[in-house]
Amino acid sequence: MLATVELLKANPKLNKVFYVFPFTTLITQTHKAIIETLGLSSDEVVQLHSKAGYNTKEEETKDGQYGHDKLNFIDNLFINYPFACFHTSNSSDILKTNEKETNYILHRLANSVVVIDELQSYNPSHWDKVIYFIRNYAHYFNIKFILMSATLPKLGNLKNH
Repeated sequence: MLATVELLKANPKLNKVFYVFPFTTLITQTHKAIIETLGLSSDEVVQLHSKAGYNTKEEETKDGQYGHDKLNFIDNLFINYPFACFHTSNSSDILKTNEKETNYILHRLANSVVVIDELQSYNPSHWDKVIYFIRNYAHYFNIKFILMSATLPKLGNLKNH
């Protein structure tokens, strides 16, 4: 979290944070820690995974016929939150799919910090592809990636494809 905050301070164009985890329990724990440590509200941080409920913003607003429910649907669909914690499967889909709803999120990655935690849990045979995606998305979308792991694999030895 400290590295993320320092990157945000040093790069004024960065305005969103995405924490990516392979395990739901880590998403829940980190979501709670972000709220407590940074003093954020549910309007500012969301956890997105199969076991999380639908996030609703605190303010009650009306928008035509659908009102509050429509706005919450749109906020969740487009991840309209400065901080988001979500599952690895969601993040890899965002970077490589052509599905309509998933592509809605792709533009949100621009000007963000993406923290990929528990790196050791990913299959090492795919890391050359992951590094390719990270390099290109970082360059073209102004994304700063933080790769975290208890036992970091030797990423420097991977060949670029």
